[in-house]
Amino acid sequence: METRPEGSGLVCGICVATSEELASPLHLPLDAPIVIQTHVLEAHEVSVEALEASSSIGATWTLLDGRVWMREIRSAG
Repeated sequence: METRPEGSGLVCGICVATSEELASPLHLPLDAPIVIQTHVLEAHEVSVEALEASSSIGATWTLLDGRVWMREIRSAG
């Protein structure tokens, strides 16, 4: 049975891109939070300050303006 890498269920809450889709040789799916954070900074131009000021509620990370920038998709099973 194939297992998913830890954190692989993370997606960009702004455009719903998955960590697997965004992964590269420099940012592997095992570093899913870093993959999503890097994507949000580069593609959506969200500042590091905004990310540091964001709140985490369960598996959802929310910017101060209410936008969800990272969330976890739980697999059914």
